[in-house]
Formats: sequence, structure tokens, C-alpha cells
Amino acid sequence: MSTGDLEALIAGLVENELILNPDIVPATGAARIVDGMDSTTYAELSRGVLLDLFGSKLRAARRKEIRTGRPKLPGFEHLPVWIIGKRGRRIRLLKANPTDLRDYKKLLSQKHKAHKADNPKFAELDKLLDAMRKQPDNRGITVAEVLGIT
Repeated sequence: MSTGDLEALIAGLVENELILNPDIVPATGAARIVDGMDSTTYAELSRGVLLDLFGSKLRAARRKEIRTGRPKLPGFEHLPVWIIGKRGRRIRLLKANPTDLRDYKKLLSQKHKAHKADNPKFAELDKLLDAMRKQPDNRGITVAEVLGIT
């Protein structure tokens, strides 16, 4: 059931309830609508509402990820979605190759000399670079390919 169909069905049910009971309390009217549904309508509405709910939650999570600039990559939570490469070029982490990661690590080293040992980004970058080195043909391999994300 599409969102439009779902909204039309709900609007029709609400309209009918208000025609039959114009002074009804909203919570009571909602309960009457749900209790009066046949099992097919109930199942269709339940599925539609759940699809809308989970779709909304997924969109919100994606917006939050974009806003915070953090990918949800297990083991690499401290690395940003976009890294800075040579000459200030922005590179999406998942599309970065070993050279891009080394350039980013060098930039981080220059910015955080005093806190290098405490910064988890360095350990995560080393972990990614080690995984890339272990690949047979690793010259142009990307983070996404190493992690099996396509």
C-alpha cells in the first residue's frame, strides 16, 4: 500500500467516524476506528504504518549521520565520512585509496603532534591501511572494497 493510499484510507475512516460521532473524543474515536476494522484492512494499515515509521526512522538516522559527519562503520567510528587529501581535496572515506589515507594521516600528524598517541583516528587509519596492504592487488583498492561494502 502506497503512502497516498494509506493516507486516503485513514482520511476516509476518520471522516466516517466524525460523520457518525461528531462530538467524539479523539482517543475514543481512534479506538472505535481500530476496533471496527476487518482483519484485512487492519493488516494493510499496520504494514503501511510500520513502513512509514521505519522509513522515517531510517531517513532521520541518515540525516543525523550526514549532520555529524560520522559513518556507521564498526571499528572506525572516529573517522569522518569525508577526509582531506592532498591540496585540501575532500574525499569520501569509503572511496579513499591507500594513498588518500596516508595523505590524511600525514595531515592529522601535522595538526595533532602532541596528541597523536591519544587520538583513536590514528589506530583506525593504521587498521585500514594494514587491511589494504594484505589485499593482493592493493594499488587502487578503496576502503569500501576492503570492508566488502559495494
